Amino acid sequence: MLVTHAQQLIDPNSPQMPLCAKPIGNIPNHYVTSATTNIERRYWAWVPRDENIHDFERWVDEAFVANETNEQRRFIPTEFYRNTRQSIIPINSKPVAGEQPFSYYSISSLESLGLLSEIFERTKEYREHGYYHTRLLTLCKNPRDNFRYTELMVEQHGSVSVLAKSIDKFIENDPQALFTGIGVRLVIENASILSGFVGVGHPNITSLGTYVANIEKSIGQSIRFSIGLTDVKYNGDFLPKDGLTGKVNKRLYSLKDTEFGATITLVLLLQGSDNRALYEYLQTQEVKHLCGGEVISREIGVFNNTPAPQAAYLYDASESLNQIEGQDALAKIMEAQNDAKLFISINHVGYAALEQPVANRSPRIRNNLEHCWTEPVYGAVGQQVFDNNKTWWYRSDFKDGLMTWCNYPSAG
Repeated sequence: MLVTHAQQLIDPNSPQMPLCAKPIGNIPNHYVTSATTNIERRYWAWVPRDENIHDFERWVDEAFVANETNEQRRFIPTEFYRNTRQSIIPINSKPVAGEQPFSYYSISSLESLGLLSEIFERTKEYREHGYYHTRLLTLCKNPRDNFRYTELMVEQHGSVSVLAKSIDKFIENDPQALFTGIGVRLVIENASILSGFVGVGHPNITSLGTYVANIEKSIGQSIRFSIGLTDVKYNGDFLPKDGLTGKVNKRLYSLKDTEFGATITLVLLLQGSDNRALYEYLQTQEVKHLCGGEVISREIGVFNNTPAPQAAYLYDASESLNQIEGQDALAKIMEAQNDAKLFISINHVGYAALEQPVANRSPRIRNNLEHCWTEPVYGAVGQQVFDNNKTWWYRSDFKDGLMTWCNYPSAG
């Protein structure tokens, strides 16, 4: 069959049927998705395990024709299997009166095969000119099984190309803006530094945003947050043991594909309508895991119009793309990420719906919520000192097929 998004990209034994779909919403052009990127190949071949290689070759031919003629294919599976991953995402960005201040969807997010192919081909061209940093992430280690992982893995020899960027702007003496709210200092061991299958080098915004959304649910108030990184020690024998101390770590790009992790020290600044309630909640709630890693240290402090902690704070760099030439947001981010002076990288910042949310899809849907299939939304993220006008992150409403974390209240 022809597919655009498939669980089999990472699990060839998954019984979950793939999708053939594209985002339904009007996504701003400064985001990277399959809808906002000039993709050469949208459709890919895949066959279930009970079919043979000859069926696969037939679907390869059909995918070629569909891509050449720009056919519009669509298939959303009706079955939802037990081990298919789900995330619970808030619908509204601001609480409403009542017992449940926030409403939720269940989503299942799958990478766009066409977008991964586009990144692979573009970075290959960059590498031929010798000036772009990427890492190959191997998904299939046995070449004979590549076709079970979709046609994409046959074309790319079992790997995807990941855009790599270190945390490379630690600021030790620059003045930070004044801050009022709650500060949490966390040390996380073996934290994931992957942003989907697209970027590597930073914890992703959606992981921390989801953590903050869970706090919002518990205390019934909206919270804006800021992420500051003070130390990153990348895993792997190829890296210096003291991690990054303000220098660009060129060796990041030699990481083994099984070692896309790091011990990170980050500052999470939180600000809500009732900071006392927020502080009391954090004091009583233990956090064992975050960003895919184990929290080995946590310190909570109250700030009252005092300078924010020294760190490299991540901010939404979407507006910076307007100053860069390129055919789409992906091309602009790749150009910016290759410029050491800009400190810009790609990061997972939200979700684009591939369908309208569906009620009663399956008894396996958590909390009997409406469910929809989505694909990741990627954006440009920069690093700088703390700034009350620039380094706060807000969660948008989930509407018109899009939900993101961004630097603009009620924006998407």
